[in-house]
Amino acid sequence: MVAEWIDGVRLSDRNGIRRLVGEEEPLTEAAESTPTPLLISEQQPPASFNFPAKPLKGGTQYIMHTMVSLFSAQMFDWGWVHCDPHPGNVIIRPSPTSPTQPQLVLIDHGLYVHTPEEFKREWIDLWRGMLSGDYSQVEKVTKNWGLAVPDLLASFALMKPTVLRRNRKKRVKIDEGQSQQEEKKPLTHYEMSILMKKKLKEFLIDTDRMPKVLIFLTRNMRMVQGMMLFFLSFALSFMLLSQGTTNLLAPLSTGSN
Repeated sequence: MVAEWIDGVRLSDRNGIRRLVGEEEPLTEAAESTPTPLLISEQQPPASFNFPAKPLKGGTQYIMHTMVSLFSAQMFDWGWVHCDPHPGNVIIRPSPTSPTQPQLVLIDHGLYVHTPEEFKREWIDLWRGMLSGDYSQVEKVTKNWGLAVPDLLASFALMKPTVLRRNRKKRVKIDEGQSQQEEKKPLTHYEMSILMKKKLKEFLIDTDRMPKVLIFLTRNMRMVQGMMLFFLSFALSFMLLSQGTTNLLAPLSTGSN
């Protein structure tokens, strides 16, 4: 049963979204060459939708910030998470109360998960640890969930290779003739693939303890991150993700309180 008909532009229509906010398609866009885990089509807005005479304020960055804030609130605060946020389920339209501003409308509420309070506290602790680079805080949560290799989980969640801080002394170079470049020589693609396979085997140490809700939350995260990369550069996407998550986590309690 349809409770309300929404006219707007779906996030799957990148050209339509840019037209709605008055942005030109960049000549060089990092998102163009960045593969995403989403199948996104250039779907046109419905014929009944009329583009406003003037572009909406804030641009695509404002829309992405709103989206991150929405799903962060669902995960970390409200406890009910939409688990199918593909770009066809996100519609942008002029706000009915403030027509110069874009409004994000989330549709298709058939797949939700509830995050129990204990899990939510651990989820908050996990993200605080990942964003601050605290190995011990991340490890405490992952061990409780039957997961190992905290760095691997942080790399997956933050969309970039991540090495968390450990309480280790800095290694002193024995051979002073060794160059800094040699010491930090990047791995080849083959070496990275071998290392990744090894890490994946070490990652799941007790599948019975892994919270099943984690599967749905990571599905949500990857879809949201994919939509961000569809419109923005990786650097800007990561900045918005970090800022939006940090702003919401700041006033929330954790398991340590």
